[in-house]
Amino acid sequence: MYKKLLLSAVLFLAPVLINLGVFKDLLDHSLKNNYSSHILLIPFISLFLIFRERSSIFHANSKFSPIGIGLMILGAFIAGPWISTDLSLRALGIVILWIGAFLFIFGLGSFRKALFPLLFLVLMIPIPGTILQHIVAVLQKGTSEASAILFKLTGTPFYRDDMFFSLPGVNIEIAPQCSSIRSSLALFISSLLASHLLLKSPWRKTLFVFAAVPMAMIKNAIRIVVLSLLAVHVNKGWLTDSDLHREGGILFFILALLLLYPLLWQLRRSEQKSPHQL
Repeated sequence: MYKKLLLSAVLFLAPVLINLGVFKDLLDHSLKNNYSSHILLIPFISLFLIFRERSSIFHANSKFSPIGIGLMILGAFIAGPWISTDLSLRALGIVILWIGAFLFIFGLGSFRKALFPLLFLVLMIPIPGTILQHIVAVLQKGTSEASAILFKLTGTPFYRDDMFFSLPGVNIEIAPQCSSIRSSLALFISSLLASHLLLKSPWRKTLFVFAAVPMAMIKNAIRIVVLSLLAVHVNKGWLTDSDLHREGGILFFILALLLLYPLLWQLRRSEQKSPHQL
């Protein structure tokens, strides 16, 4: 096992040393783009999950898998600058290379046990611009719908024209920035980790992860409605110059986690009552 761990350390560090330019670009990308600030944390989270589940993962004690060599070659080929300078594609190559190295060294049995931590590495790949635009558009549309519902529930008179809302003395637009892509991704990643660590059945895990998507829209809508109502009834500065507007993202992120907790609790409770069910 120690020889395997030493070999794995070499094969995992080698892509870093060979592709230092890619990792430098990933660092710059994560520092310059709010929606990518999680990228550098992903490999460490994956390592933590593997370490946490090491008894189950390495108990399989599988033999070397030749399939891993093929994945390593494919990953090295994609990660190389001769294919493309696109950061997302080259990061994908490194992820494939790492997964192939794990499969080659520890075998198919350990690979199956470590499937979640290994696939979790996909989250370190920067989201391509076109895909990101679609995600933002979906969040923007969902946030607008949720905001309209909340305005109705509060009894606030308003006129809506797609993404534009006219309130008494205040006009707002649900702009792409209002999608809060950074906190929405953080919420998705948090739900993904929580489902893996706290739930067992695949359908319950899937349900909880998918619940994070509408919750991200509801979170955004709550923030918009709260700021809008404060602007209407207190001071218009709440929409532009307040700390709640500039720094309130973490507060509403925590609120979203609290709103998701009852679902997680209920899923865990149902799982404990019927452990034989998938």
